Amino acid sequence: GVSHDSSDSEEEDKTTADLALLKLDEWLHLKLDPEAAGVLLQLRQKWHSLFLRCVRAPSKRWSQADEATVRAITAVLSAEEQCAGLQQPLGIGQRPRPVTYKELPLAPAGRSAEAAEFSGSSNAERASVKSAPPALDQPE
Repeated sequence: GVSHDSSDSEEEDKTTADLALLKLDEWLHLKLDPEAAGVLLQLRQKWHSLFLRCVRAPSKRWSQADEATVRAITAVLSAEEQCAGLQQPLGIGQRPRPVTYKELPLAPAGRSAEAAEFSGSSNAERASVKSAPPALDQPE
């Protein structure tokens, strides 16, 4: 048979010539199918717009389009995580569940009773309060 001696670099040059270069920022430059690049650029623009609106008015309700944008980004990132073999810890990505007043702890977790006692005092008052040094066990 006839030998086809085409090098890998020639084949690579041919395939990369058909790709679009999408520069997301100064560091992140992606070579993709032109149609995929267009869709990704639109998604990035929608995400950027949504982010700015949320920063300006955090209490404003999201539109159905905003929800769809977040779902699309979540789907893309989840698929990429799976392809990369990354495992998502349980509970990540879920919205916090509503907490009622009755469920709140009396003292925040991780704070001592002494810290909770002074939570209403000013920084200056807290700085002036000094706790006793920890007791050391001395051998007899």
